[in-house]
Amino acid sequence: SGTVSLLAQSIGGESKVEIITPKDLDPYILLKLDYDRAWASVGYATGRDGFLLVDQDRTEGVFYVHYGDPEEEEPGFFANLFSDDEEELRLSVTYLIRLIKSDEGIEVRLADSEGQVLERSEALRLLKKTRANLS
Repeated sequence: SGTVSLLAQSIGGESKVEIITPKDLDPYILLKLDYDRAWASVGYATGRDGFLLVDQDRTEGVFYVHYGDPEEEEPGFFANLFSDDEEELRLSVTYLIRLIKSDEGIEVRLADSEGQVLERSEALRLLKKTRANLS
């Protein structure tokens, strides 16, 4: 038997992945999974669709990621060949992705590189990208 994506697992049953948008609180992804599976799934998502994993701390439940919109045009071959700036940029942390155990499952929450709350629209945009890339 092969693996089934988390999004496909909701077919014919309760969804295992849901974006929660409380009225007065920060939005987050709720994963109805055990912590190990949630960690592995979010870890997979941090390497796709503009996200680049910079570091991680499983004990603290934090992924340190750099995000650059994949829709933005990449520099050409010669610009890459003669420039170290992009590598330095790619290694800078732009967001923290935190996994927090709750009674309902695992909450996946986003913060800026300083741990501060994101604007709601920015948080929702990045949560949707993360959700789409969960394995």
